[in-house]
Amino acid sequence: MIKFTIDEAASKKVIDKISNATVYVEDSISMAIKRAAAYMQLKSRDMLPPYKGNPTGTLARSISISSLTGKSAEVGSNLDYARIQDLGGVITPKAAKYLRFKIDGQWIATKRVTIPKHNSTGYLTPAFEDVKKNVIKTYISEELNRKFNN
Repeated sequence: MIKFTIDEAASKKVIDKISNATVYVEDSISMAIKRAAAYMQLKSRDMLPPYKGNPTGTLARSISISSLTGKSAEVGSNLDYARIQDLGGVITPKAAKYLRFKIDGQWIATKRVTIPKHNSTGYLTPAFEDVKKNVIKTYISEELNRKFNN
């Protein structure tokens, strides 16, 4: 016959962790959301292609975390042109007959300009898809392990 006993201190520690499980899970999700938002911000910036000439980097610098709660995050840019640079689209004049702009010192007048997506997939969307498919699960798992294994 084999006799075993349960260490009271160890069993108390397990019971305490189980009692705090809801708090641990909520904290882990909150921390995972923060980490995922920061990851998405950096990945979005990295997905922007290099520019010819002298890039200002304004679009990359404008990608920020604008809202962060325990269960959600909002990552994006507040620049007017950010959406069309991400998703592509057509620009047409609103108040004038033509769009006018300068390219290599020469004035251009046109009724429409087609802007392609960056990297043919955009920059925010692929970063979001990566967060959704891979990163958030990993971060929640790491945070739960950190909470329950301490």
